[in-house]
Amino acid sequence: MILVTGGEGLVGSSIPGAGLLFTDIVDGCDERLDVTDAEQTRRVIAERKPEVIVHCAAWIDPDQCEKDPLGCYRVNVVGTMNVLEAARAVGAKLVYVSTQLIFDGQKKTPYLEDDPACGLQQYGLTHFVAEQYVRSYDNHLILRTSLCHGRCRNGRRYGFVYWVIDSLRQGKEITVVDALWTTPTGVADFGRCMRALIDRDATGTYHHSGSRFLSRYAFAVEAAQAAGLDPSGIRRIDMDQLMAKWVARRPLYAGLDSSKVEREYGIPPSDPFAGLRAPLA
Repeated sequence: MILVTGGEGLVGSSIPGAGLLFTDIVDGCDERLDVTDAEQTRRVIAERKPEVIVHCAAWIDPDQCEKDPLGCYRVNVVGTMNVLEAARAVGAKLVYVSTQLIFDGQKKTPYLEDDPACGLQQYGLTHFVAEQYVRSYDNHLILRTSLCHGRCRNGRRYGFVYWVIDSLRQGKEITVVDALWTTPTGVADFGRCMRALIDRDATGTYHHSGSRFLSRYAFAVEAAQAAGLDPSGIRRIDMDQLMAKWVARRPLYAGLDSSKVEREYGIPPSDPFAGLRAPLA
């Protein structure tokens, strides 16, 4: 059995196949689990005795994390430590989902698994710290991804790209920064990758993200075209205009290189537009 923390979220929802137990702090999951509660985490995992734990539960809003660094640390680091100790106690493999934001963007091309990490904000830093704890356990898999979009288990769509598509369908003009280069990822592809690595008992650190390295503006334009929409309503803005609205710093260049997982397991990068082509979006 595979126990998923944060099972009502986007990434947790994406894992396909049988034998899954979805846990979360919100309604709709198979079992309630607050990973910041060490005793509850230990008890639930001891009772369920999963063979694999996929740890997706995290505080994912970089700006809110920056405003409350202690709260961010409590969820993203202490929560991971609680899940790790519970996994160790039952001998379960621990799969930890991490992020492109552990990197600072100075490389200006997609990052490899062994590139040095240096997060610019609490969100990225806490994920990197959590990775170090996970690596202390031999039976682990760390899987990083970037700018995911897709549908949660409850059918709700999640991702920047849907704001673009919905705004254009409503006839709105929108502004998008021609910066923040990344490798956008269809979360269904990421979930299939994760399940394949679990089923093949992979360990170590891997990246899985989109096949295209795009600025946020280029992604918005191509996504609009894929959905059969006129992208002329998308107006470029520069980074200074956008940064004024944010609390947390973002890397100008992020994105992940997925060649390792393709080379070793034959899993291709995500097609970031597959789920957007009209009339699917």
